[in-house]
Formats: sequence, structure tokens, C-alpha cells
Amino acid sequence: MPTLTVDTVEGERVTFVEAVIEADRPHLIRLEPSFDGPVWPPRIDGTPRCGWGVRSLTTTIDAGRTPVGFATPVRPEPPVVELTSVEPCSDGVPDGMAVWFDRIETRLENAERLERADCLASATEVVAEIGGLPGVERLAADIARDRRLAARVSIVPDGLRERLDAVDVPATTLARIAPSAGR
Repeated sequence: MPTLTVDTVEGERVTFVEAVIEADRPHLIRLEPSFDGPVWPPRIDGTPRCGWGVRSLTTTIDAGRTPVGFATPVRPEPPVVELTSVEPCSDGVPDGMAVWFDRIETRLENAERLERADCLASATEVVAEIGGLPGVERLAADIARDRRLAARVSIVPDGLRERLDAVDVPATTLARIAPSAGR
């Protein structure tokens, strides 16, 4: 379980919060202030660094020591921040997310096989393996849901997100031509 050490440095009009998270393996963590008042996260060109929300940080930390800091105009009393969520990771990905990524990968492979089908016979074979037209319709809905969720989750690998954006499951077209293919 990660441990948290926090120090504050009081300036004239600002308090700098310096935290160190120590862990023996990678974790997905959420760090939140325990005080009321604004949080000023580190910024790059005016944009909060990746993982920072309005008042919290959600990020993946590696094994070892991870420094985190922010500023605030208030003078907070201890405890200044706390770890509100901690989830162990495998290969830098939360264990539950790794299972989801594997499922997305399987769905993408099926969708990409449909896209590669270059004749009616090969398309019919892939459709049958997926579970017929109902399976194709489920696949199209699942891919659309995966695409929406992946756009909102920062730890989805870029390659997986790009494949989700590029793939098109032709469920409507297959449903339209299926009755005429049987003639």
C-alpha cells in the first residue's frame, strides 16, 4: 500500500504543498486536498498537467518515490491531502483496466476482420464466427461504447484509442444485404 508524506511551505500569499508517494509496485492513485479552497496544480502553457482535475490528481505512479506538488492561497491545516483511491496496477495499468483493454482488443480484432473481408464469402464467414447479425450489432454497439469511454480515460494506450477511432463495424450494411445474400 502506498504511503504519503506531505510538507507545506508557506509563502507570503501562497502555500506550496509538497507530497511524496512511496509504493512497492505501480498503482493508480487519486490524491485530494483535505481543505476547502482553491488548488493550483502545476501547469504547462496555462494548462493543468495531465491527471489534474479541478481539485484532485488521478495518475499512475511507479514503484519507488513519486513527488507531487501544487499551490493554494489558503493556509491548510494537517492533514493537507489524502490518498482517496489506490488501485494496484500490472505493467502500469490498473488490473481491472487491463481486463477491459483485453476485451477491447478482442472486439477490435473482430471488427478489423470484418473490415478486411473482401468478398461476400469471407464476410459471411466472419459474421458467422462473431455470432451472426445479432453478434455484429452487439460488436458495433460495444465498439461505439469503448470509443466513448476511451476518449474520457487518460490511461487508455494511444494505439488502442487510434484503432477504436479508425474501425467501422458495417452492421447496418450487413443487415441490409443479408436477406439478398441468401437468394
